[in-house]
Amino acid sequence: DHDFGIDNGDRTYKYRQQTGKYFVNFIGEDWRSPMAKRALAGEGVYGVKLFDFDRTDGHALVPDKLAGIDADLPPTSPLAGNKTVAVFVLDVRTNKSPWERAYKEDGDFLGERQWQWFEESIRRSSASINVIVNGLQVHGLRFPDPKFAEDWNKFPTSQRRLYNAVLNSNVEAPILVSGDVHMAQLSRRDCVSSRKKKRSLVEITTSGMTHSWGTNMIADPRLFTKSLLNSYLSHLCRTSMQWMHFVSPWTDLMVSGNNGYESGGYEGAKKGLQYSLEKNFGEMEFDWKERNVVLRIMGEKDGPLLSAKWSMDQLSGRENFDNFFLSPLNNITTDWQCLNHRGIPSIGRLVIGHVGLTMGLVAIVLWPLMLT
Repeated sequence: DHDFGIDNGDRTYKYRQQTGKYFVNFIGEDWRSPMAKRALAGEGVYGVKLFDFDRTDGHALVPDKLAGIDADLPPTSPLAGNKTVAVFVLDVRTNKSPWERAYKEDGDFLGERQWQWFEESIRRSSASINVIVNGLQVHGLRFPDPKFAEDWNKFPTSQRRLYNAVLNSNVEAPILVSGDVHMAQLSRRDCVSSRKKKRSLVEITTSGMTHSWGTNMIADPRLFTKSLLNSYLSHLCRTSMQWMHFVSPWTDLMVSGNNGYESGGYEGAKKGLQYSLEKNFGEMEFDWKERNVVLRIMGEKDGPLLSAKWSMDQLSGRENFDNFFLSPLNNITTDWQCLNHRGIPSIGRLVIGHVGLTMGLVAIVLWPLMLT
């Protein structure tokens, strides 16, 4: 997002090639790697890294050529170990279509070159866990205006293609990771294929480490000084987003309950609707003996803000999540149809939610006026 050089940037940004070059240099990526070569060619910053935790401590990262997952390298035989994690990083800026209206059916996030790379690369993966990272929320539709809240729902064709790429690959334990929204959320969609297969896809959203809806929404130095005005703005920011979570039909969000810890509430973390407005970062713990994955959203204090626990079989589709929401639609025209796991909101609920969101935004619009 802002690291691209412009807020909510896309393929029209004239410095996108330079930004990609500087980014791979900043993260220390080897200039000979496929990821760096693509960035230098102006194709975008995207790639995949494989970690094998059976390797010697401190050497879990598998060289790209040995891993053989990256579609721009020759394929290799799968590694023998079963403690492997593949991390795919997608670029949703360099080749993204510009926003023109709330929804653009044929809008694209990745560009055809990156799509073909991702579809082939994830098909190659035999990793025990597959983490797919991108900057924007995949499941959630937070607000109709893309200039206020970007997400994959606003480019439906791209969203369907992403779901199909992940699920048709039949990879083990896919987990989506996103950011951008200045808060943390745990969400899930349940998916059914035209061949009546069932899978669930979980998504972890974590952002940001310097400012958030519960502290200071924007990185304006004037908001980081102690004053009565800044305290009021921080309170207004938090209250507005809490109100949005209360009134909005965000049925992709998990709600912890009596179904173990697959919907949150693990390790004494927050129960109920799974979101946090604090400054945060995410971490994953892999229990290779019990074949479980623990997801934590950590804040500035001890203990997790959010925490959930899933079996690798659940994430891989061999075991259903509790309360699996099966699509009521009989005629599935795409390979996979993925819907919010707590159901499709009614029209009335959508109207109430958007009215509530508007009320919250009216308050937020006052911020710039009060800073001047």
